[in-house]
Amino acid sequence: VRPAVAPHATSRKKEKRRMMSDEELTWGAASFCTVKRRRLREKRLHSVIPIHHINFCLIGPTGTGKSSLIHTCWRALSGSSVSDPGLLERLRLAWSAQNNQEIGNKNGGLRAKHGTTELTSYALQTTSSPAWTSIFVQDTKGQQFFDEEETSFVQRVVHGYMRAGSTAEKQAMYFWAMLARAGLGGLVKRAKLAHSPHAIVLVFDLTLRSFQRAIKGQDNSLLDCYRQVANTAKELGLPIFAVLTHVDVYELTVNDSAKLTHQEKDSQEERRIGEDVAHDIQTFGRQLATAIGQDLLPADRIFPITNYHASANNRNDAIELAALDFLSAVVDAAEVHLLQQTTTAKNRHAHGRSREQLQKNSTLQEKCYLS
Repeated sequence: VRPAVAPHATSRKKEKRRMMSDEELTWGAASFCTVKRRRLREKRLHSVIPIHHINFCLIGPTGTGKSSLIHTCWRALSGSSVSDPGLLERLRLAWSAQNNQEIGNKNGGLRAKHGTTELTSYALQTTSSPAWTSIFVQDTKGQQFFDEEETSFVQRVVHGYMRAGSTAEKQAMYFWAMLARAGLGGLVKRAKLAHSPHAIVLVFDLTLRSFQRAIKGQDNSLLDCYRQVANTAKELGLPIFAVLTHVDVYELTVNDSAKLTHQEKDSQEERRIGEDVAHDIQTFGRQLATAIGQDLLPADRIFPITNYHASANNRNDAIELAALDFLSAVVDAAEVHLLQQTTTAKNRHAHGRSREQLQKNSTLQEKCYLS
């Protein structure tokens, strides 16, 4: 007699067989991209969580490639071999501008076609079924001076106080207007769970000397700002990640300099040089984790990613696999955060109702005693 099999075990086996098609069993980056892309598209959040989407926020210095990272993640998730012109126009990527073209704004003036100027939300993935998970990313204006004003703005972004279209300058005017009208209480209202960030991602350009000096402890002004961001995220229970961009530029720089000094070496030396570049990037990641704090930003949450750009815009499975690995980690960590927040809110509500019931019972007993 065959042993009885639980219904849920049978469904799990069917799901596993369905996910493992012949295409997915083949080896290679393209196959892994197919698996990860489908799992993200069919991602289901825990049933306790009242929303069906993930928000994560990009924060980092100006020019580190935050907007390009959004474009790369969209390409990786969609599996499209071409860019979306509408998305490129909204992102205003520097490499998508032709001959530094400028376009008119609503006021009749001119604005640069590239550069993020305000808090903007983009849909990386929207699903037709409410059971599946949509993914949204919030792009922010990069920091240039790392002063108190910029630090305060990104802190409010992490807290979820900022709305779409907010800038540090607009927020300063909003502060005084609200202070005059509603007082300080109107300023500290945090956005609802559906609109606030569920994960924070710091974005750094590993080719910049300022970044390399900062992670070695030679310049604290840059990382002080993001260390405060990481501390705030930890207090709020938000998972924090980091992305190192311009990996391909760093590889070209190192390989070109190595070829100048080793022109007579064979191809084996070139492969060894590539391995040295990978070792350098891992070292940068460890140094960044140490500089920010291992308890705030673990090394396994730092992802080196090459973005699509003008000279590398053809579909690349290696680029998309790195982006999908990053997105999978962010979505999973954000789900844990949402589950914790939802459970805490329900426990707080239940505790409040129990206290209210106790007060009613106590009042009723007093009335009975007096009567």
